[in-house]
Amino acid sequence: MSDNKGYKEEKIKEWLGLAQKAGKIAAGAAQVEALIKKKKGYLLILAQDAPGLIRKFEAWGQDADIPALILSTKEELGQAVGGAPRGVMLVLDRNLAQSIISAGKNKSITEVGM
Repeated sequence: MSDNKGYKEEKIKEWLGLAQKAGKIAAGAAQVEALIKKKKGYLLILAQDAPGLIRKFEAWGQDADIPALILSTKEELGQAVGGAPRGVMLVLDRNLAQSIISAGKNKSITEVGM
C-alpha cells in the first residue's frame, strides 16, 4: 500500500508541475491569501510539515468553498513546481484541480464545495 501512496504523491507532483508551467499555480502565503479572500482558486495544496499554514488556510479555504489537499513537505512541493520550498499553493484552474484531486483519492483531502 505504501507504494500506492508514493505513486499518488508523485502523480500529484507531476500535475503541480504542469499547472506551474501553464501559469495556473499561485504560491506563497501572501499571494494565496489574497486570492482566497477574493474567492479565486479551485484547490489548496498544503505541506504536511507546515501546521500553522494548515490551520489558517484550511479554515479560509472552507470559508471560500475551496478544498484542501495536504501532502509532502515544503521542500518537495517547491521542487514539484521548480522553485523554493512552498508551504501553500493554490491551483487556479478547475480542470487541473479536478485532475489533482482524482490523482490524490484516498489522500487527506478536505472535500469542500467539489
